[in-house]
Amino acid sequence: MLGNGSLEVALKSATKRLAVEFSGWQDPAVYLPIADVVLSTSKHESWGASIVEALAAGVPVVAPDVCIAREAGASVVPRTELAKAVIEALHSNARGVLALPLLSKDEWARAWVQTLQNS
Repeated sequence: MLGNGSLEVALKSATKRLAVEFSGWQDPAVYLPIADVVLSTSKHESWGASIVEALAAGVPVVAPDVCIAREAGASVVPRTELAKAVIEALHSNARGVLALPLLSKDEWARAWVQTLQNS
């Protein structure tokens, strides 16, 4: 598990007998190639870069309806259904698919300049 948060102590206790590694804040690029699913438990996100990164790497994402999760292609479920959705994602063996077009640096710059001209 990457990151930290208010649930960390409870999660460590609940997963004592499981093969769960708590790595804290780390670069996800090292972990995404071996990940089976990414679970976002955030209550609030400004954009959702971790969701986009995972989907772009082909890892399925399960998340509540936060930030760009739905538009990006994550499996969006109510908070009470997160565990069930993770189990379904693991059993399906489906790959994550990023539903957003990723712009190149030049395409992004052109689009940004265009927004300035239209203001």
